[in-house]
Amino acid sequence: MNSLNSALARGDEMVTLPPTIEGSVRIPYGIRWQTIGVTTLAPNARLYLDGPPEEAYRRKIFKAKAGQIRGHFGGEEVQVGWWSGFDPAKVEDIGPHIEAAAHARRAGGEAMADWNRKLNVKYITGDITGGVIRVPAGLWPVRSTIRLGGRYVALTGGGENTALHFLGLTDVGILLKGPAKNSSISHMALIVDPSCAEDFTTLRLQSGYLEGTHFHPLFMRGTRRAAIETTGMSSNHFRVSDCHIIDPQNPDSIGFLARALSDRFCWHNNTVAPIGKRGRWSRGIDLSGYCRVSIRDSHFECAQDSAIHVNDERGRGRKRSSVLIESCFHNYGNGYWLNANRLEGVGALVHITAPLAAVSVLQSQTTNGDTVLIDEPHDHRIVQGSSGNNVIVRYERSEKDKSEFTTL
Repeated sequence: MNSLNSALARGDEMVTLPPTIEGSVRIPYGIRWQTIGVTTLAPNARLYLDGPPEEAYRRKIFKAKAGQIRGHFGGEEVQVGWWSGFDPAKVEDIGPHIEAAAHARRAGGEAMADWNRKLNVKYITGDITGGVIRVPAGLWPVRSTIRLGGRYVALTGGGENTALHFLGLTDVGILLKGPAKNSSISHMALIVDPSCAEDFTTLRLQSGYLEGTHFHPLFMRGTRRAAIETTGMSSNHFRVSDCHIIDPQNPDSIGFLARALSDRFCWHNNTVAPIGKRGRWSRGIDLSGYCRVSIRDSHFECAQDSAIHVNDERGRGRKRSSVLIESCFHNYGNGYWLNANRLEGVGALVHITAPLAAVSVLQSQTTNGDTVLIDEPHDHRIVQGSSGNNVIVRYERSEKDKSEFTTL
């Protein structure tokens, strides 16, 4: 510690972190830091790293709990492997290490106060937090809920060669709770083991502030209760795109379970399919309480009730404006995925049970002879023709009990 303090006092351009840190240490902007081995933080110690690392370490360099290390790291990526190491075989649970990396992207209040003294437009708490957190390649065991949180935190992997394997969990795999503005989870696989409980949800958002939050592209396999769930929100602009959600394990799994009063949700270019034969999808999307929804360019397979369900469980009579469903396809009749004995009149592409929903369906269809749309409150039903060309060009249903539709 004495050599580190002396180097900081001299204004050295690079400093070496000691094997053990006690108390509070800050490496300011513009000063590079390095570590020879593993730096261990005492229980009450804090390390603030605003300067960049000297090199892109590919080994474990920290032994510390979530919240003990924070900073901007010179704008460089933060590697989860700095806490966990880079060998999955030596890690029992990567969850606490991901949390430690995520918390490290939350700068201390001193940095924000210093910036605000130089600005006319002031930052608010959290505005200068965040950055990229990278999970190394490998099949990583997750045995505890990952509480991600924090604004502008981008959790990313290297593609499907980065996989989080959820084991023995009962509630949720990754939880975003509290403000999560511009947070994202991307470029990785999320795999649910059968040891997880039937009520387990892979990703849950419980936040009132989601401006710009985005899940993309994700490979999600082994859904129990739901792959993605939102609850209790009252915010805007949440997106899910380019995700591949397959292999339900329950007889009534749901791809996206939306139970939130929220505006502007976008679901674009996603696939929800069985591909596994262990369970069934009850619904691809179960939507309640949202306004201004866009569901486009997506593919659904063998959803037993419907690919997209617009209901009023959360809305309690609230009008939903502009639920737009465009260029979507429900392959309900795919017998290969245990759906040869499907029930006539169910398995619709769109199922509306909310009496006040305003829904538009454009250029969408299902397999021949199956139901494209069921509008229960207004007793409308559209069935796919045998020609393969009976596609909904337009279906508009307003809160005034008026419906117009055209099919080809």
